[in-house]
Amino acid sequence: MLKVRNYKRGKAYRLNYYSSESSSTSSRSSSSPNSFQPPSVNSASYVKVRMPNIKVFSGSSNYEMARSICDRLQLDVAKAVLKKFSNKETNVEIIESVRGEDVYIIQSGCGEINDHLMELLIMISACKIASASRVTAVIPNFPYARQDKKDKSRAPITAKLVANMLSVAGADHIITMDLHASQIQGFFDIPVDNLYAEPAILKSIKETIPNWKEAVIVSPDAGGAKRVTSIADRLNVDFALIHKERKIANEVEKMTLVGDVTGKTAILVDDMSDTCGTLILAAEKLNEAGADKIFAFCVHGIFSGPAIDRLNNSKFEAVYVTNTIPQDENMKRCSKVKIDQWERRNKKNYSEDFENAKKRSIKTMESLLHNDDILNKKTIETVVNALVNLAAQQSNHSMLTWMPHFQCPIPCEHRYTVWRNLFILSTILNVCLFICVLPLVRRMHRGESSEPLIHSN
Repeated sequence: MLKVRNYKRGKAYRLNYYSSESSSTSSRSSSSPNSFQPPSVNSASYVKVRMPNIKVFSGSSNYEMARSICDRLQLDVAKAVLKKFSNKETNVEIIESVRGEDVYIIQSGCGEINDHLMELLIMISACKIASASRVTAVIPNFPYARQDKKDKSRAPITAKLVANMLSVAGADHIITMDLHASQIQGFFDIPVDNLYAEPAILKSIKETIPNWKEAVIVSPDAGGAKRVTSIADRLNVDFALIHKERKIANEVEKMTLVGDVTGKTAILVDDMSDTCGTLILAAEKLNEAGADKIFAFCVHGIFSGPAIDRLNNSKFEAVYVTNTIPQDENMKRCSKVKIDQWERRNKKNYSEDFENAKKRSIKTMESLLHNDDILNKKTIETVVNALVNLAAQQSNHSMLTWMPHFQCPIPCEHRYTVWRNLFILSTILNVCLFICVLPLVRRMHRGESSEPLIHSN
């Protein structure tokens, strides 16, 4: 049971999230502080009480993540229209009112990075102009994070520029995931929360790697040594380091292994993998050193350019990544790319939603039928199945649309092309109805009807 106690003095609120049983248990065990068990927090109840005025918007980069977050919070993704004009300018329309609301905008730096970044800036500005009380930009993969320092003459610090753009657009808070360089937090004049995927990686290693207690955690470069040593200490296993010399970006000239992996399972851990050049060379180095099996865990799986082809021909058993970047297409092209086990266990099966939508739509339309109607149940099922299947095919697209004048029973939001196809199908249906009704109208017009339309009585 959720209890809220209001203290007038100082206008402070105290929230206790526990059941009646746990409260009595904690009161009985208050005398022994070592036996106290903290109560579990219900995320949905927490949001409703602590954050009642919250709206979660999604950009077009990673709609699946936004939908998963909203499912966990038992919220709906706030409605917005994201599209482009004919000259490729980005247009954003916030459908729902955000006045006085706590707004969260989820947009990851992947795919068409420049377009997604501009889309995020426009959404932040639009919500701020619409009198949102606070706007938080949730950026799982921070764009331009690798351009964080002036490593050569006349080199730009683009990460600082992106930070300034977000602040000027009106962002009040930034939430990101495993920044490539921790100093990026200092580029902002607003609060920045840099979350870490280490707990998820630890859990995934224990669940997916056989005989993980005999494994060796390996860092592919010196920059990730701190991350690897922390994971190795928490797993109580050995660690190794690969020193690399890179002359130009995305090309590694020489690699040296520091550590022993002979006859052991090697687990490479890195924050991001772009072209996979470093990972592939590291895997070859570990294979030459006598590693039995080689796995990789990356927080951000960018996989651009020849990355997928390299992974298909690599020595890896599997490459595990998080869902900060959509991986559906990469997983189809490469069977070694896998999303963390937690995401796969907790991912909602949206095919059931479409099946329920079919049943609801058919049932609603059947209730409107009469005995003398031309349409029958079979025709309705055929049309509804065609419409819902078409919507299901488009459900993975990232561009969100919403038609305020059309209350669609399908539990999703899609591209404008979906509505165009729906219009085409509805037009075909209307033409078929007209063809069926036309002979009847002609017979009635010629007086061939067996019964007059208007009785004299």
